[in-house]
Amino acid sequence: MMLLADSGSTNTHWWLAESGQLRASIVSRGLNPFFYTPKSMAAQLLTDLQPFIKDQQIQAVHFYGAGCSTSANRQMVRDALNHLLKGDPDISIGNDLLGAARALFGVEPGIACILGTGSNACLYNGSEITHGLPSLGYVLGDEGSGTHLGKVFLENLLKDQLPWELNQAFSQAYKLDRAQILEEIYRKEHPNRFLASFSVFIHQQMHHPRIMELLEDCFEAFFREQVCKLPGYTAFKMGCVGSVGYHYRNVIRPLAIRHGISGIAFTDSPMEGLLAYHS
Repeated sequence: MMLLADSGSTNTHWWLAESGQLRASIVSRGLNPFFYTPKSMAAQLLTDLQPFIKDQQIQAVHFYGAGCSTSANRQMVRDALNHLLKGDPDISIGNDLLGAARALFGVEPGIACILGTGSNACLYNGSEITHGLPSLGYVLGDEGSGTHLGKVFLENLLKDQLPWELNQAFSQAYKLDRAQILEEIYRKEHPNRFLASFSVFIHQQMHHPRIMELLEDCFEAFFREQVCKLPGYTAFKMGCVGSVGYHYRNVIRPLAIRHGISGIAFTDSPMEGLLAYHS
């Protein structure tokens, strides 16, 4: 039995597969190592994963996760899985961008992107990532991500730079005042998830010209700061994994064409592609 995982900062998708066929799946909390200690990650896996795998004999684990770009973070995830799983399975840990690339392109080259709670982009040669900027997280990077959209929207909201009708719609939807918003961002756990949660409201308001302007600015920043810095990027196909990219694909596609990218594909989840790759 193979255990396959795609973990972002918000959710982790787990698939159990055998002989290339999906047997069971669940969605649990995100397991970004930057937001866990070794002890808390092991406890989280025990809570979320133990009821799912039960007594299954796992021979191989392929885990792709946000925050797994450093050897220390990959080791944290590996140790937590080893603590839970019996039978000494073969465990491979990769970052979420490599997972996206393999899911999108298999053994073909291309530009792989993630647009979910966070964002990233790389050049993939059909096996490994050859070029890509380091992920700097939601404070210093993540342009075009759900976190970035939420941050820019709230900045405009709290600085009274949104039209009256958008202010009213937000107040009716969330019942949050300035103090509560700042409390969530600066004092609560996982402020990136809080910021990204407003992507749903933004999507509902896409008909408004100010929201469309905000979206185009955020996704333009994604191309400018990440995609267009990859060498020879216009020569490759581009693929995008993640709910933000998928739901805003009609905004992103014209921007890709404007930057000289003729073909771009979108998928909400990399899981089917990863299952095919590892089978």
